[in-house]
Amino acid sequence: MKTLFVAAALALAAPAAAVTTVTFDTQSQNYYASGTGFTDSGYTFTSNQDAYNYLWDGSSPNSNGTINLISSGFFGNNAGWTITKAGGGSFKLISFDIAISWYSSATAASMTAGGATVNYTPTLTTYVVNQTGSSVTLSNGLSDGYWSADNFVFGAVPEASTWAMLISGFGLVGAGLRRRRALAA
Repeated sequence: MKTLFVAAALALAAPAAAVTTVTFDTQSQNYYASGTGFTDSGYTFTSNQDAYNYLWDGSSPNSNGTINLISSGFFGNNAGWTITKAGGGSFKLISFDIAISWYSSATAASMTAGGATVNYTPTLTTYVVNQTGSSVTLSNGLSDGYWSADNFVFGAVPEASTWAMLISGFGLVGAGLRRRRALAA
């Protein structure tokens, strides 16, 4: 019985799924990605329309001073980026930083990140979106100018076998407790 509880404790103490932050610092700055894409830290960012989408150096207004992802609003709200996991599979987009940047007179804008709505301003701010899927599309949300985004935080989605092992473990602990009560009676 003691072994069962030790095994359950070790299973619950297992490390949480890894978190990956994409900062674009390993990418070429001022890269024009119209209709193309790139991969960074295991995630692929694809320009989803023939628009002005770039990886820009730290000179973007309202950015954090490092290479960042920018997207134009000159082609409408469909301009933006689609994010997928390199090699396929599901992932979770936890959060990212975004601000209104170049050539925009807007003081506020709204975009979609997967199914989440993000209302952003010219101040670089971290937004938590917690979107899970095999792809997440970032729409532009501006009718003029660009947005600047950086520090995309991704988490892993547990596989079905992980869930099955967890549920089986709880079942074994429950069976052990039931047996222990029956022996004590």
